[in-house]
Amino acid sequence: MPAIGGAATRLIGGRPFESQPRFLPDGAQLVYISDRDGADNVWIANSNGTGPRQLSHERLATMFSPRWLSDGKAIVVSATDRDGVVELWRFDLDGGTPPKLGQRTRNTPSLLVSASYPGAYGAEPSPDGRLLYYTMVEPRQHRAVEGPRAFITRLDLATGNERWLKFPFQRDELEARVSRDLLPNYAFTPDGTAILAAFGGKIHRLTMATGADLVVPFSADVALESAERLAFPGRVAEGPVRARILQRPAFSPDGRHLVFSAFAGLYLVDLPNGRPRRLTPTPGAREFEPAWSPDGKWIAFVTWTAAAGGSIWRVRADGSNSPERLTSVAAFYTRPAWSPDRAALVALRASRQSRLGTTGPMPGPPPDADLISLPATGGSVKRIMAAQGMTLPHFSADPARIYATASGEGLVSVTLDGSDRRAHVQVVEGLRTGPPVPAVLPTPWWAAERP
Repeated sequence: MPAIGGAATRLIGGRPFESQPRFLPDGAQLVYISDRDGADNVWIANSNGTGPRQLSHERLATMFSPRWLSDGKAIVVSATDRDGVVELWRFDLDGGTPPKLGQRTRNTPSLLVSASYPGAYGAEPSPDGRLLYYTMVEPRQHRAVEGPRAFITRLDLATGNERWLKFPFQRDELEARVSRDLLPNYAFTPDGTAILAAFGGKIHRLTMATGADLVVPFSADVALESAERLAFPGRVAEGPVRARILQRPAFSPDGRHLVFSAFAGLYLVDLPNGRPRRLTPTPGAREFEPAWSPDGKWIAFVTWTAAAGGSIWRVRADGSNSPERLTSVAAFYTRPAWSPDRAALVALRASRQSRLGTTGPMPGPPPDADLISLPATGGSVKRIMAAQGMTLPHFSADPARIYATASGEGLVSVTLDGSDRRAHVQVVEGLRTGPPVPAVLPTPWWAAERP
C-alpha cells in the first residue's frame, strides 16, 4: 500500500501465520517471519511476494523482529533459546551456521508465568552498517517491587535525553509473552522525519519534530483460507467418579475412622474396610480441613468461597445432625483445632480480601492472619494475637497453652492470651538454623489412651 494510505494489495497469503515484513533498503526483497514449516522461521521473498525462500530452519526457537543488515547480505533476528533468553542471531543469505551476536547479559528469566523473556529485542542497524542498536529487556522478577524495564543499548549517541513522542500509548507486552516484540515492526521513514507504528488497531505516522499523530488510512480485501476445524468429540462419563486427591485426612482419636475432604465436601470412612460416605450433604457447601474433637463425637471444619468468604462449622461424627455454623463473621478461616477439654476451638483467621490477593497454592496463612479462639458451641470470637508466621495451631494435654509451627523457629507455644512465647523444638539443617519446614507436631496427647 502507498505510504500515505490507500488500497492494500496482498503479497503472500494462505494458512500460515506470516508477520513482521521488512523491505530490503533498495526495496527489491522482503524478510518476514512465517510458521509455514510448522515453526517460526525467517523467510525472504521478492518485494511482490514471489519466490518465497526459507532462510532459517529452527524447530524450538521462537523468532521475531527480523532486520536486514545495511549491505543486504544477512538478516539479524531476535530468537529465544531453550533457557528462555532472547538472543540476536545472524543468518547470511548464502547459508552458513547462524552466529550469535554478543554475549548474553541481564539474562535472568522471571518466575512469573506472564513475564516476558529477558534479552535483546528489535535490532536495528545503523545506516553505515557499523553499529547495531537493540532493546535490552529486564522482566519484573517474582515478588519484586519494581516493574519490568527496557533499555536501548547503544553506542556513540550524542546525548542521553529522552522525551515522549506519543503518550498515552497502547499498553505494551512487558507482562506477557512478547512473541512479536514490544512494539511490533515500527519503523522510521527513510528521511528520518517520522515513525510509522501500528497500535490501537490503526497505522499511525508520528512526526519526530512535533509528535503530530496522523492516521494512515487503508482498505484491504481479505480472503482467508481456513483449515478444517480441529474438533475431537469427547464424552463425559456419567458413572461414579473416583477421587484422586484427598485433602487433610484425619484419624479419629480411637483410630477407627478417617475423615477427609474430597470434591469440596467431607467424607467419613470406617477403618479398615469401610466405604466412604458423605458426612455433610449440604447443597453448595465447600468444606475443608476436618478436625476431630478429643472424644471423637464432633468434627469441626471450615468452609470457603471466593464470593462469600468462609466460616467455622461443626457436625456430629455420626452425621446425626445438620452442620452448625460457629462463626458469624465471614472471613478466611484455616486450621481449626480443639482444646483438650472440648470447650473451645482455636484457628487462624484472615480477611477474605487478603486470601483473594494471595495467588497460587497457599504456602501458609495470609500475612495478616490472626490466631483466634471461640467456644466449641459457637459464639464470640476472641483474637489472641497476630499469627506472625505461625501455622498449625493445636493443643497438648495442657489446655492453657497453644502450640504452633513458626516459620524459622520450629515448634513454639503461647498462653491463651498470646503471652509467654516459648520455643520447644528448633530445626537445624547443616549450618543454617530454622529452614522452612512443613510442620513440627508433637504426638497427640490422647495417643497413649488409644485402645
